[in-house]
Amino acid sequence: MSRSSRAPGAIGSDDYTVFSLLLIVVGLAILGWASWKLWHAEISTGALSLAHAEMQAIGLVTDRFAEADVSVQRAHAPSVQFDQLVRLYRNIGQEFLYPAMALVLALAAWAFLRAGNARFTRAFDLEKADGRTGEDVAQHRRVPRAEAEAGDDARRRSAPGRRRPACARMDRAIRRHRGRV
Repeated sequence: MSRSSRAPGAIGSDDYTVFSLLLIVVGLAILGWASWKLWHAEISTGALSLAHAEMQAIGLVTDRFAEADVSVQRAHAPSVQFDQLVRLYRNIGQEFLYPAMALVLALAAWAFLRAGNARFTRAFDLEKADGRTGEDVAQHRRVPRAEAEAGDDARRRSAPGRRRPACARMDRAIRRHRGRV
């Protein structure tokens, strides 16, 4: 016999979500620790070579990391500790902070000046026909027969050779179908 989810003491879906997230975080922490213990030298070698490449890129602008780059190249990867890598990448990240902020602000200014939301505000075909919106057509709002026929006659008189918009044809088909049922 299963328990109702409303019964006292039953575990709700929110409890499962928190428990699942906690389980994922703990699992990733254990996996990270085990990976560091098993492949410490390989992870350190990859991290140091990536740090060397980043410092070479920074070296095009400033020579602040020249000495650190030499010491990174001479470092013995299996003896590098995790906190040393964290400090190294924190210092490299500080160097990239202000250029990254400038890039984001430049992109925001470009988006603001281009005003994309003002460029794409034209009315679509379903919003133009008969003064009704696309929501009215989508909900198949019932229009009184006299009002609908008056609208059809007015359209025929105003533009005899003009083709009706798609939503007007759809409304007419819906009216015909409702008349049959």
